[in-house]
Amino acid sequence: MYCHAGRLYDCGTKPEATCHDFQAPDPCATTTGTTTTATTTTTSTTTTTTTSTSTTTTTTTSTTTTETFMLQTSWPLSEAVVEYVCLTTFQDKELIGNKCLGIEEQRFTFQDGQLKTLDDKCVTAVAFSKALRQNELNQTLRDESSALDAVLQDCTGLQEQRVTFHPDGTIHLEMQDSLCLDWDVYGLFRINNVYFYTCNEQQNEVWAKIRPAAAVFVTSYPSRVDNTHCLSFQGEEVKAVPQGADCPKWQWDVETSALVLGDACLTVSDFPELMDATETARNLAKEDATLQDCDGSEAQKFIYHAGGTIQTRGQDLCLDWDVAGIFIKDNVYFSTCNLQDNQVWAPVEDA
Repeated sequence: MYCHAGRLYDCGTKPEATCHDFQAPDPCATTTGTTTTATTTTTSTTTTTTTSTSTTTTTTTSTTTTETFMLQTSWPLSEAVVEYVCLTTFQDKELIGNKCLGIEEQRFTFQDGQLKTLDDKCVTAVAFSKALRQNELNQTLRDESSALDAVLQDCTGLQEQRVTFHPDGTIHLEMQDSLCLDWDVYGLFRINNVYFYTCNEQQNEVWAKIRPAAAVFVTSYPSRVDNTHCLSFQGEEVKAVPQGADCPKWQWDVETSALVLGDACLTVSDFPELMDATETARNLAKEDATLQDCDGSEAQKFIYHAGGTIQTRGQDLCLDWDVAGIFIKDNVYFSTCNLQDNQVWAPVEDA
C-alpha cells in the first residue's frame, strides 16, 4: 500500500506507486493522537506535511470546504455571443449544462475531494454506456479512450469520485489527471452532456464558482390581460404586481436556501382566517407568504425547482399568485403545488 493525497492505494495501481510498510493506525487518516512510527522500505517524495510534538502528531491530508456554490462554464457561439451555462443535475443521475438559475439542481459543495449535490450524491466518473459507444455520430472525431461519463452516484469515497480544482478553473479527475470536466456543447458524445474529457484548455472546461444573480421573479396567467406580474411586497405582505420599473430584485442565498430581499427573507407564515371565503377554499392546504427578518429558520428555506416552482421544504406547498382572488386579490401565498402557470416564477436579471 502507499499513501497519496490522503488515501491508501494498492501498490502498482499508479505509475508513481511506491510500497511502504505502514503500521497501525492508518497513516492516511487525519488524526491527532499518539502514533507508532512507520518503517519505510522504499523511499519516495511525499506531499504529507506533519507537525509533531514529543508524542502527538497532527497530519493534514486534504482540504475541505462546506461552501455552497454553482459552477459556470461558457462557449463562444460567435465573435459577439458567448453562451453561459451552469452544471446541473438532471433526472437525479445525469449532469448537463443549463441556464444558470440558482435552482436546487445547480448547487454543489466540495468535501473530502468530492463534488457533492445538496442531497449527498457525488459526481462520479464511469464508462460511457455500450449503446452510446456504438453510436456512429461523431465517432471519427472523438477519442473514447480519453473520455469518461460524469454521473451522480452515492458518495463512497472511491477514486472515481475524487477531483481536484486547479487555479486555471479546470476540474481534474484525480485518478486520471489528464481528464477534465467538460461541457459537451455540440454533442461529441451526448449533446449538452457534462463528462470528463482530455484537458484541452478550451472555455468549456473552465468552471467558475458563482452565486445566483439578483433578479426580478415574474409569473403569469393566460386569462389575464395584464398577464405578467412580478414578485413584490407591501409592508410585510408579499404580493404580485404588474411587471414594471417598481419590481424589486430578489436573490437566492445558496447557503441557507432563503430568497432574500435586502435584509428580509421570504417567510412561510400562518394564513389569516378569511370568513368570507368558501368552505372549500378555507379547507385548502395553505400558508401565507410574508417578509420577515432573515433568521435561518425552516420557514425561510425553499427548494427552487427547474420548472420554476418555489416549494417549502418538507411540504407540498408552492408559492402561488392568487390571480383569481380566492383569498386576497393579487396576494401571494403558499398553496398545494399544482404546476399551473401562476406557481411558476422565472428570474429576469435585466428587468
